[in-house]
Amino acid sequence: MKNAKENLSLVVALAVMLCVLMFADHNGLPHKWHTAIFGTVLPFWVAVARCPLRWGRWSFWASLAICLFVHLLAISTLFHHLGLGFAPGWGLWVPVAFAETFALIAIVRRMDNKLSGRHRPLTVS
Repeated sequence: MKNAKENLSLVVALAVMLCVLMFADHNGLPHKWHTAIFGTVLPFWVAVARCPLRWGRWSFWASLAICLFVHLLAISTLFHHLGLGFAPGWGLWVPVAFAETFALIAIVRRMDNKLSGRHRPLTVS
């Protein structure tokens, strides 16, 4: 069953990315945004696919939504407000997305545990 869930999540992620890319092209967004879309869908798909046992918990989705908001704010700042006027390309963005994926998984798990009350307080002995 796990493989079916992972395959379904991959199909959904690819469909979302394709739809967003088609929407971006149709509305004339610069190609630099293709990289931003790729750099958003890839890490978040991996984070969702990596934790199928958490899908039924509201705290997981709340954590993911908070991280998505922060990510979109950072991407918007980088690509729009800081004037990144060129398309860095997928080849240059893959290392960034790769590092972000690991950070995202760790942050989402920690936030999920805190929101659900499953975290253990640190004790100094």
